[in-house]
Amino acid sequence: MSHSYFAISCKGELDQTLMKVEKLLSVADHRKQVLAVFPGTFVKQGDFYLYVETATRSRDAIPLVLKELSQILSTQEPIPCNSPKDREPVRAAQDAWRKRTEGRVTYRSPQEIHSVPHYDAWSIEVTDTQTDTEQDLINTERYDYLLRLLSTYGDGHWDRFCQLCRAFWPDERYHTPAHVLRQLHRLGHVAVAPDRSQWRTLAPVLVALPGPEHENATRYLLCGARDAALLEALHALGQVEHVPQPYGQGPAAVLLETTPEALESIAHKPVLNDVLVVRDPMTYARSLPAFEDWRRNLPAETDIPVFEYEVRLFDGTHFVPRVFEEAPGLYEFWSRSNSPNGPQTRVKTRYYDAGARVWRSGDWYDLRFLSHTDRLSECCCYYAPATQCLTISKDWRLPLLYERALILTSGYLPEERDHFLSYTGVPQSLVECLAERLPLSLQIIE
Repeated sequence: MSHSYFAISCKGELDQTLMKVEKLLSVADHRKQVLAVFPGTFVKQGDFYLYVETATRSRDAIPLVLKELSQILSTQEPIPCNSPKDREPVRAAQDAWRKRTEGRVTYRSPQEIHSVPHYDAWSIEVTDTQTDTEQDLINTERYDYLLRLLSTYGDGHWDRFCQLCRAFWPDERYHTPAHVLRQLHRLGHVAVAPDRSQWRTLAPVLVALPGPEHENATRYLLCGARDAALLEALHALGQVEHVPQPYGQGPAAVLLETTPEALESIAHKPVLNDVLVVRDPMTYARSLPAFEDWRRNLPAETDIPVFEYEVRLFDGTHFVPRVFEEAPGLYEFWSRSNSPNGPQTRVKTRYYDAGARVWRSGDWYDLRFLSHTDRLSECCCYYAPATQCLTISKDWRLPLLYERALILTSGYLPEERDHFLSYTGVPQSLVECLAERLPLSLQIIE
């Protein structure tokens, strides 16, 4: 098999074109042939070339998938670009596309999709990494484009989400589908079913950010679904700013600075008339349940044949082999090997709720928080009113439902500093609201 490049002459909007490509490539046989899709030089407004990198047996033979693609996008057949002279501008276009901070990511299709059960993938811890600036921008582009694709689909099953994620991060350890879904969930863009088997994109919402008003202007954060038309329409309301997440760990935060008068007209503007406006930033926090109510509502199982597995208990740092004696805590279940040094596989991770005598499942950080409260009772956190910064140990990351309230006050994921998570732009009223619902030991730093 050899790698070949072809150019397809296209007209219209680039984003819509890439979405059509993605839908066609959702067919498994097509994914095996297409390695990458990226735009070339724009000849004039609305006219451009789409380059496709393929795996073919014959260098200039046009694969069937490209013939289907050209029928959808163009009236012309794909043009081979495999001579040294032709490949030079193709590779230059590919490099330029990857480096663009305002464009969209190169679509790279996975050669094989390794799907794991949604329950267990969600309960695996993934360590966030600090990468170089260029890689951060690339990851931001990928998250931005992925969110727009999810907005187009609306909802779907776990396997479908895995397919989309593998298209953007086929080999990266730190961007597993479970991690990516968790990031989108933390930022208020998607909702996830209790058993994590399905997802759906939330309707677009403009959430007011707390803080003093400047010259009668108010700052709002865009959450939920987004597309090119919505982002374009926001400019009619005021100044729009796109701010990358720390270390490129999510879609860029879209911040709108506008006036109350401009917001009053939103119901009469096309595209924007379906956008919900939440003017009170404390609305979400006040709706959160008490800690014990949240625990009781986590998915539960009563019958796990413990004797069939090697059981390991979380001691606060590591999982250690332990005989299960109905003690509360976070457990891993590993397959038993037929030989002393034979391979083992982690099958599932569950929290044992001794009071209710059931096994709780959910996000890794949710279950770990429960485990910590069994051993240490309260989470110690520090709040500086002068800077509106809340600091929590990385080991005590709050359950996702509650952490999202902290993130929505600024639109940014927390920054990691010396094994601590720092949440910025958090008003004291929100911190006190969370302290009423969670086992927090709050220390005020003057």
